[in-house]
Amino acid sequence: MSGIEAERVAHYDAHREEVEAWPEVPAPAAATPVKSRGVVMSARFTMDEADAIGVAAEARNLTLSAYLRSVALEAAGAAPPAIDPGRIADDLQGIVDELRLVTTSPGRPRRQV
Repeated sequence: MSGIEAERVAHYDAHREEVEAWPEVPAPAAATPVKSRGVVMSARFTMDEADAIGVAAEARNLTLSAYLRSVALEAAGAAPPAIDPGRIADDLQGIVDELRLVTTSPGRPRRQV
């Protein structure tokens, strides 16, 4: 420890009980509320109905959840979302997972992204 650091340590140690001598610490930033992911609803389908719904969702390249949401919103007269954020998040996570496995050469450890 240098002489200046030792002096600082001694100063703060001698004045540790004097709260007014402590340096000002800015208040932490206010936490931003987390947006709700929404409401989970459930419905019961026969096996044939579930198969038909699954085929229709796959034909539109949508997840089952996105397809059901889209059809339900359309039936309710509301515009369905243009994108499926859940699917985008899953696709991006898959890409990140693949990138984490990238190695620069066989002898080197994995690189973290």
